[in-house]
Amino acid sequence: MDESALVTALSRGDREALSSAYRKYAGRLQAYAWRLLGDTEAVDAVVQDTFDQVGWHADELRDPHRLRAWLYAIVRLECRRRVRTLPHQAGGELRPLEADGIDPAAATRSAYAVELVRTAMATLTSREHEVVELSVRHGLAAAEIGAVLSISPTRAYDQAKQARAHLEDAVDALIAVSDGRCRLLHSLSGWSGPLSRHRIRRVVEHVADCGACRALRRELPSGANLLAKYASLPFVNASTWLALRATPDWEPRWSRSTGFPQPPVNRTRRVLVATTALAAAIGLAGGALRLTGGPPAGATAQQTPLTSASSSPDATATPSAAGSASPSASISPTGSVTGSPAVVPILPGSPSPGGPAGEQPQREPTSSPASSPSPTIVRPPLTVGAAESATCGDKGRFVLSVTVAADADLRSATLTWRAGDTRVATMPVDQATAYTEVWSAKPRAPITWWVTVTSADGRSASTTAVTTPNPCV
Repeated sequence: MDESALVTALSRGDREALSSAYRKYAGRLQAYAWRLLGDTEAVDAVVQDTFDQVGWHADELRDPHRLRAWLYAIVRLECRRRVRTLPHQAGGELRPLEADGIDPAAATRSAYAVELVRTAMATLTSREHEVVELSVRHGLAAAEIGAVLSISPTRAYDQAKQARAHLEDAVDALIAVSDGRCRLLHSLSGWSGPLSRHRIRRVVEHVADCGACRALRRELPSGANLLAKYASLPFVNASTWLALRATPDWEPRWSRSTGFPQPPVNRTRRVLVATTALAAAIGLAGGALRLTGGPPAGATAQQTPLTSASSSPDATATPSAAGSASPSASISPTGSVTGSPAVVPILPGSPSPGGPAGEQPQREPTSSPASSPSPTIVRPPLTVGAAESATCGDKGRFVLSVTVAADADLRSATLTWRAGDTRVATMPVDQATAYTEVWSAKPRAPITWWVTVTSADGRSASTTAVTTPNPCV
């Protein structure tokens, strides 16, 4: 089964497809999680949680051909939940081959390559080690690595290229040192001691300048060949199938464009950034006032409440933008939604409601110290009703149809619905009605939805949230 068909089956909640995905990818994912955590129990929990997310959220993935990268991204996010930073577990310690996901039976046939490559990997930084692991051992392309690490494909390509070059230099240096036939190499100052970047650079420079070493290197395998042999070693078979939980332990954020899991939001940082931006805006506004000697012309009139008018008899009040804010709404016992009435100010010099055409209201006397409040027009509240229809569509998809009817022509209508994550759908409007249809492939999951509408004259209302059971269960 190819990845596209596998994702389609996973989106329908097919348990056999989930078992197939586990058998195909769990061994690789266990090896990757071990590189990030180095704890057997934690690795098992990561793989369990990963496939819980796959069973519930496979329909989040926008491109089914990116299933492999999507799985690695979930594993990495699950590991980040368990540690604040991803530690470098390689160090100088070589753990059992099973920890690296290498089949021991196959590794005995390539013991030389395995030993050199694993030792050389201990010289890499944490980031280089992870990038090389994904690129060399797991065979991910630059675009896939970028999706897993949440970086651009170009940056992922550059990092993978640089890390692989460092690893090949380290393997070549180990080969030259372990051969031991060049006496000049052993006479180099600072060549001995633990394997380090400085030592690797000195050995590589010597091999490039030494004719004897170049002749000997033609008899020995290159670092690139050993990496290819190391990458071809099979992974250890996955452990016993872990049963899918009723619901995942947590809900990650999913990218709306790709469906990949997103790192958790640093709310503290957001608050600090917003506070800093607000303080900067206040400072700029204060500086502008000091430079101009006061508020700009017209500011006082714009900030005057709509219920008051200017003290000058010839002044014309300017309505504030805050006066047109959307009113709140409440749902009636019948299921319809009633919004609060809209208040329209009557400005001085405008016709009064119900008065004869062209008739002007009386102005206040010039000597009046203050103007009286402006009269207002109160529109009736907006009433909206919403009806639903739930069906089980093609491929086991939950299809939800929502119809809206109002007692006034509508300008816009929006359906907000949630089946795991929250999404928004714009409803096409036809005078006083609106209709739309959405679908979800999450197994057994209901849809919680509500509608927000705005009338042509500016009134608005929202329904309360309604949860519709999944008819495909």
